[in-house]
Amino acid sequence: LASLDQTCERLMQTEQVDPASIAITYFADVCYVGQSYYLEVPIDFSDPAQLGARLHQAFREEHDKVYGHGADAATTIVNVRAVHRCPSGGSARNIAYAPVPGEAIKGRRKIRLKDGVHEATIYNRHALAPGATIANGPAVFEQADTTTLMPPGWRAVVDASGALVLTRIEGETQ
Repeated sequence: LASLDQTCERLMQTEQVDPASIAITYFADVCYVGQSYYLEVPIDFSDPAQLGARLHQAFREEHDKVYGHGADAATTIVNVRAVHRCPSGGSARNIAYAPVPGEAIKGRRKIRLKDGVHEATIYNRHALAPGATIANGPAVFEQADTTTLMPPGWRAVVDASGALVLTRIEGETQ
């Protein structure tokens, strides 16, 4: 856990997060020996001498809650994790969104929606600048980690932080 804490601390420093705003919790994934599924159990450090017994008991209680029974059988720890959380606004960093260079429109393609086939404009999501507005769908916004579909009757605006904000157009039923 100390190694995980050090890694998390470095990442939080990179993001310029105020150390006083960070909440740290620890979890273990525990299962009965021989089982292939596990349950996440919080690790309680209040009495280090009883750590193993407390973890075993917490797992039995969680198993009973989830599955309706718990046995006094051998358990094993599959994973441990340190979770470092910072509430929204805990970062001192204020980075302006900057779109990538290049054309925002990648092309057009036919897409199937519940009411039939539509011709949609395909956008490179990362090339849309703040203030960019797409007046009406259908549109598809492609990026490395997700694809967003905007159906007809919706409008998209890229806000100052780079977020894509979709709103239904008044009077549209879709």
